[in-house]
Amino acid sequence: MKYKMIACDFDGTIFSHESFSVPENVKKAIRHYIDAGGKFVITTGRMYGSLIDELIKLDLHGDVLCMHGGVCYDIDTGKQLFDFDIPNSRAVELLRFIDSHGWISQIYHERDMLTQKENPFTTYYKDHYSARPIYTGIPLHEFLEKSGYDLHKAIVMSEPETIAEKIALLKANFPSFDVTQSMPEYIEIVDLTSGKGNAVKRLSSNYGLDVSEVAAFGDQSNDISMLKVAGFSACTSNSIQAVKDVVNLVAGDVEEGGLAPVIENLIADAYE
Repeated sequence: MKYKMIACDFDGTIFSHESFSVPENVKKAIRHYIDAGGKFVITTGRMYGSLIDELIKLDLHGDVLCMHGGVCYDIDTGKQLFDFDIPNSRAVELLRFIDSHGWISQIYHERDMLTQKENPFTTYYKDHYSARPIYTGIPLHEFLEKSGYDLHKAIVMSEPETIAEKIALLKANFPSFDVTQSMPEYIEIVDLTSGKGNAVKRLSSNYGLDVSEVAAFGDQSNDISMLKVAGFSACTSNSIQAVKDVVNLVAGDVEEGGLAPVIENLIADAYE
């Protein structure tokens, strides 16, 4: 096969938020691709603990890129293989800015998800993604000053109508961070050396592959960096327009398993 690795976003790309499952046709196509010798790698904003059950359902092994590409794990052992952390001093500065605006945020260190106190966003995340938050009881920048933790990533959670304004403020004040959107309510913040594009390049190199031998699938702005570096890219029809503008192919809707025929065509070398 020309494309020996598929780097695939999870939520909204192959995982339906209506049925809360991966359609059967996509599961079969993934298995066909792996059986044909390809490496199928999930690249997600999720933490390892909230994704592992879904990886088991897909019978996936090998590596998974979590935290928007901030960390790579071995699926079977949970061993961390590499990361692109935000150093503590810069994380404190970032969270001080976020806290000063009164924004709701979550931070991720090792296997832990932390937030200051219970809130509707974190409660929804906990209930739907099998994630157990740790409540610090103090502003997150103060917690980071005391703990000395580096971060895999931070998330600002917000009503969708104010997301664009917050992204603009974060980008203007923190040009050394990669600030993107993963869901209508989530702003993803990782180090500029991180992001899905850099993680895919690192992992493909570990496999002895050129990034031109990688196909990438995504649906939101946090996927664009890997869609741009891959040799072939596709998205579902429910993707945002900015993603549709950069991919080689727009497939069907995620609810219908739109990427299943794309995966089958990659096996057949149907794309240049």
